[in-house]
Amino acid sequence: MLKQGIVIGFLFFSVIFTGCYLPFPYAKVNGVFSVGEKERSHEEYLIAQVYYETPPAGFHPAEFEWDLHSATASLLVFNLFFYRFWVDLKNVRVREENKKIIYEGTFISLEDASVLLQFRVSEYEVQMEENSRVFFFDRRDFDLTLSKKETVLGYFKGAEMHLKKWKNLNVTTP
Repeated sequence: MLKQGIVIGFLFFSVIFTGCYLPFPYAKVNGVFSVGEKERSHEEYLIAQVYYETPPAGFHPAEFEWDLHSATASLLVFNLFFYRFWVDLKNVRVREENKKIIYEGTFISLEDASVLLQFRVSEYEVQMEENSRVFFFDRRDFDLTLSKKETVLGYFKGAEMHLKKWKNLNVTTP
């Protein structure tokens, strides 16, 4: 409960002083892009991510990069296209939902203003246990929708994890 209060307090003061909460101002994420208006199932994305270099039909390896200090981003879909974007940081929405911090907003293409990239980034803590150790990670899931005018061109999914700490489970104290 105290941790949630600290997070909410930090969010509040960050928004007041900067106009937007910028917890991780830079990210470069590998993922997969599915072409077309129909969004694929979670299982199809998992298969495409496993076979990242040679994904199934309709998927392409992709890379999303953002720099919120300069309010810019880029989406590279290998063998298809590359777009650069900008965002008004005042329009980035931040909320807490089920122990996740959610960031949502829309990037506008620098090359063609009719091309939009809607983003939803979920940030949360993940625990993994292996060989009598528990590892704690910060995880971010990136869900992007690329559209031109009213037509959806495709969807990007990617994730990143950063190790925060770990501890041994078999440690006995006197």
